[in-house]
Amino acid sequence: MKSAALSAFFYLAMASLAAAQAQDARKDLAELSQLSSANFQAIGRLLPGGALNASLCTGTLIAPDLVMTAAHCVHTVDPPSQIQFSAGYYKGASVADRRVKALRFPAQLVVGAPLSMESIPWDVALLELESPITEIDPLPLAPRPFLYVSSTPFAVLAYSNRARQALSGRFDCLPSASPARMLFLDCRVESGNSGAPILRQVSSGWQVVGVMSARGPGSGGIWSMGAEVPELASFILRDFEDTQ
Repeated sequence: MKSAALSAFFYLAMASLAAAQAQDARKDLAELSQLSSANFQAIGRLLPGGALNASLCTGTLIAPDLVMTAAHCVHTVDPPSQIQFSAGYYKGASVADRRVKALRFPAQLVVGAPLSMESIPWDVALLELESPITEIDPLPLAPRPFLYVSSTPFAVLAYSNRARQALSGRFDCLPSASPARMLFLDCRVESGNSGAPILRQVSSGWQVVGVMSARGPGSGGIWSMGAEVPELASFILRDFEDTQ
């Protein structure tokens, strides 16, 4: 009887360990502490409808008056002043809150079209804020040409509709082969992570290399997909169309 009980306990323990390992292997984004979040105050919670209970996305301050996010988060919002960006939001407090004055999209984006593999490379929007945010250093875009190797991890930092009060993230997201202007990663994403920055760390600090767009199919370790920002960098001030 004792042997059977020990065997049952052993198998239960092994099953729990396997489940924990599988959960870890999933690479879900995990909530960051307030101390860790303080290093990424340029990342903020984005409320496209303005209401606190509305579906949210994530945005990144890339200039004092510009926030980058996924186009599908905001392309139906009119007027853009409904959109609220809360930089460095953590459990009820933010470093700065701003409304949006204007929306800009890449000329290649078909605004309002369903999200697809063809549209993900252009699923990027710039939000011009009503006034600059000067309390926070923006996160710079990675320069062109942008080269990476599959063994170099990226970070993904985001808010979600499930965990709305704090930034979540992972710093070990590995890329895999992807079409031009796209990034395929092995980290899982969920609702609200759209628009999140995909970051790489260099000697000078963190740089934005991509914008999270969609969940991946799961096959081949592709669990999330985003637009590669350096390919769009030359368009940001030149070829983006102001929709107002």
